[in-house]
Amino acid sequence: MTRNFVVMEKSIDQFNEKVVAEMARPGSVYNRGYGGKEFREGSPRFPHLTESERPRFIRAAYQMWSLILLDSTLRELRISTLKFKDIQTLIDLVELCRFRGFSLILDKQTMELEAQTLGLLVDIAFISLKSAAELIIAKFYTEERRYCPTLPYEIAYRGCVSIWDNWTDYKKDVILQGLNGRKQDRPVSEVWYETSDEELMG
Repeated sequence: MTRNFVVMEKSIDQFNEKVVAEMARPGSVYNRGYGGKEFREGSPRFPHLTESERPRFIRAAYQMWSLILLDSTLRELRISTLKFKDIQTLIDLVELCRFRGFSLILDKQTMELEAQTLGLLVDIAFISLKSAAELIIAKFYTEERRYCPTLPYEIAYRGCVSIWDNWTDYKKDVILQGLNGRKQDRPVSEVWYETSDEELMG
């Protein structure tokens, strides 16, 4: 557990340096929020994850870490159990890592696996996870309200909305609104669940 904690702290520090500090830069286009809402109602964006963003990152990073270490069969089985909310967060994180050019998990074994299997992280996100997202979309969403697992780059940070405090309402609204208009009950539990920061940190 101590080793995992150290790895995760290093990974958080790197994410803050590579991604969050860029968002905090004065005048950054990435410091916008849902409906034009600024970070913390006009307060400057912190150059690090907030107390509520940090557990979102930790949860997703541990999920991706476990997916990297599994063999392909077990990985696909694990992905099939994920909710749409989690899938979207994992895709977002990998996109940020790919764009900024860094490894999500600063663990020797994990980085060696990524080096041995070129494009492993990208394949997990943009083939396996995106395929799982598309299956959920086809199963639960109406044709008229089809949700796209990849959002336009001009939204949040290159379309990645899952971590940031001032975009979480947007993510929830878009995912749940896609269920409107269905003939049967909205299967909210299949795509979304609420998790408190305390549960995430536990």
